Amino acid sequence: MNNDYQRHDFAEIVKEGERMFYIKVNNKWVQVTREVFRVCKSSYLKILKENKQESNILEHYEDVNNFYPITINRNDIDMIEQLYKKEKLKQLSNLLQTLNDEERKIIQWIYFEYMTEQKVATLLHTTRLKVNYKKRKILKKLYELFTTL
Repeated sequence: MNNDYQRHDFAEIVKEGERMFYIKVNNKWVQVTREVFRVCKSSYLKILKENKQESNILEHYEDVNNFYPITINRNDIDMIEQLYKKEKLKQLSNLLQTLNDEERKIIQWIYFEYMTEQKVATLLHTTRLKVNYKKRKILKKLYELFTTL
């Protein structure tokens, strides 16, 4: 549904303590009563809200002072995010292959098989504290490798 008005077609001016309401019609400002002003502006805002919900767009403002929206289809953003995540997962998978067997097992068990550190410690015949230390060390190593990509 198209709107007959734009955001800057409404003006509320206070002159000498008295409020005056204006609406731009055919590029001319017309003084209207408060009730007419509120009805028209409410109608404009309602249609604007409905259009936003229906259009599935995301508005991004480059500069707050210049209120010109850049509209981006949310489906495009979702697709871009999915591609980005897929690429990052591929990079992470390659980085996991650089770990030695024990390091890979620790990460696999804790993050992919959701084992507790205590359970991993039992499987590796060591203490939970050593597993925690190794896990943090591996994560730091992966983070450093990941951020240098």
